[in-house]
Amino acid sequence: MIPHGPALHLYHPPERLVPEYVNGSEQVLFSSLKIPMGQGLSGWVAENNSPVVNGNPAAEPGYLNDPAMITNLKSALAIPLEEDGAAIGVLTLYSRQRNAFQP
Repeated sequence: MIPHGPALHLYHPPERLVPEYVNGSEQVLFSSLKIPMGQGLSGWVAENNSPVVNGNPAAEPGYLNDPAMITNLKSALAIPLEEDGAAIGVLTLYSRQRNAFQP
């Protein structure tokens, strides 16, 4: 299985993740997201410093703020990036397949 698109979000005060690298079909949307800590899939991963396997890409704030937004992405693997025990960013891989990722 090849991921459809990766996104790298890094922590920027005050309490948000900012995209540093985005690729794939949802590049335009994901590259514009400023994700508050704790919100959406990537924000939850950063706040809890814990990975999510096969999360719902539609949970990201860009989708939640626009009910008309439709995505073909069906699953995501989100991994916190940490330094000294604290999350400094999140690497998220998206897939068009449901349950595309294995622990």
